[in-house]
Amino acid sequence: MKRLVALLTSVAIIVAAVVVGRWIADTGGPDRSSDRGATGDPTRGANTLVCAGELGDVCDRLAKEAPATVEVRKETASTTLESLAKGHVTFGAWLTPTLWLDLNGRSGGAVLKRVTTIASSELEVTLTTARLAALKDRCPGGIDGRCLLDAIGRPFDELGVVGDPRVAVWGVPPEDTAAGLLAVAALTSGWGLPKGWDGTDFDANDELSTAFTTARDSLRSNPDPVFNMIRVPTFQATIAVAANGPGVFDPADRGRYRSAPLSPRRAVQVSIAATAADTGSPAAAFAHNRAAALLKDRGWRVPPGPINAGEPSAATLKAIIGS
Repeated sequence: MKRLVALLTSVAIIVAAVVVGRWIADTGGPDRSSDRGATGDPTRGANTLVCAGELGDVCDRLAKEAPATVEVRKETASTTLESLAKGHVTFGAWLTPTLWLDLNGRSGGAVLKRVTTIASSELEVTLTTARLAALKDRCPGGIDGRCLLDAIGRPFDELGVVGDPRVAVWGVPPEDTAAGLLAVAALTSGWGLPKGWDGTDFDANDELSTAFTTARDSLRSNPDPVFNMIRVPTFQATIAVAANGPGVFDPADRGRYRSAPLSPRRAVQVSIAATAADTGSPAAAFAHNRAAALLKDRGWRVPPGPINAGEPSAATLKAIIGS
């Protein structure tokens, strides 16, 4: 049976996975000598804050506000992980979704000395009010992966919206983001998969394999799916973090569109990972001073909410992205 990522060609998450997999499987994290950077200078990068590009304009704002002593570098998590895997430590702190740290044993080997989680935002589905009401009626036990996959690819009138024959195109976060990875993992919930299922064996549930095959033509990867549903519109439904929900753009959108959490509830968390044992580096100090406030201004929950019992394990996520 084909693997999960092969079935989800429109939501492929292999780009980051190749790098993450190499970091996890081959290096175990760089050794302590990499603290000194490629040049052997123990202070190299202390003034640089790396900001994961998926955090969007939070990175841009940090770059504008940074003092002269701090450089903010915006890059994908896969780029940062690749540098770490090569032993290139060129930053004093990394602002990133916590998931990327969890996939690497949280501490990042001998490099990342202190990790502080500062914010979170739940994954939600967003549709027009009538369409969401129909979906919730169809999923009385909660919008889990089984119910959602059953709905994706069906016309809305078949789902209970009278006179609405359109088949939704669903926007989901892209391949190299924590939200995108959690969205794919969420679609495996509710299927009664065996404990310890690692994403590689679809023979464990032929219904799940068939559902993914049916749904994939209705799934599209997009860096800002809710915006592109409301303003373009490209999509008729989305899975995205609440911080990027419809109320962000215009209060009027709260009337036309509604959101609901996935079941089990899942959240993207954001952390600051410092390369020193404390926040003494200029980059880490600046991140701790400003990042949480900027995330809160953009709808993130500060302080962060708890990770729920239904959160997929790092082992499951590694298996899902491994290829």
